[in-house]
Amino acid sequence: MKRYIPLSAGVLVTAITLLPQPPATHLQKIKQEVPHAIKKLPAHTITAPAVLLAAVFDGIDPAMFAVLILLLTSILAHASRATALIAGLAFCVAAFISYMLMGFGLYSLIAASGISGTLYLAFALISILFGSLGIKNYFGRGRWHVVKKPKELHPFLQKLARNASSVPGAFVAGFISTIFLLPYSSGPYIVVLGLLAHIASRTYTLGLLVLYNLIVITPLILISFAMYSGVISAQEIQTWRTDHLELINLCAGILLIIIGAAMLAARYFGMA
Repeated sequence: MKRYIPLSAGVLVTAITLLPQPPATHLQKIKQEVPHAIKKLPAHTITAPAVLLAAVFDGIDPAMFAVLILLLTSILAHASRATALIAGLAFCVAAFISYMLMGFGLYSLIAASGISGTLYLAFALISILFGSLGIKNYFGRGRWHVVKKPKELHPFLQKLARNASSVPGAFVAGFISTIFLLPYSSGPYIVVLGLLAHIASRTYTLGLLVLYNLIVITPLILISFAMYSGVISAQEIQTWRTDHLELINLCAGILLIIIGAAMLAARYFGMA
């Protein structure tokens, strides 16, 4: 009888190995396969949507709105609506050129630094930090705030807008305003540039930056046409800007956190 025990044990072991794998084993296989599947995704799967979404919120810049409205109001006081429209469009073109020059210059600097990977992680963390501060400021004032514009900048920009009484003056005002305001409203733009410098080619980046900045200046173009046609007044635009400023900052904060988290996830899964 004893000589049949090894045979029975062998049959039992074979039967156990033929049983379906327990759920835990399947879950483990899924955990192993998902990262490999994610790694096969092209970089632009995350990059393009993040860039375009950031552009939508970056285009809602209350400070640039205020400068443009004041400029158009000053021109409408002594010139025709057509002149004001052309001046508004000149302001938008100048803003676009300024954004492109500074954006592509910063992208090239980051890409040539040789530490784009380190800067990529730094920008991801900065994005989450700035986003968190933006959300915190919406729900209650405290000690920590996102970088604010100095008080001296407001009178300077107001004087610049009032003195821009011609189309060339509007172009100069748009260019200068962008240079002075970008450091205080460029959170999404800088994060996007850090993302592109690490995982995108120069040609692909240039195309995305053109699209990004076209989206950014779209609200400025709409304001110019709205004031030209008389559909909405400067006072109504200013009221809307004031009433929705905090909500805009909240949405921008949430977006920055999402972009930062997506960048970290892309790095974790080997996509960046």
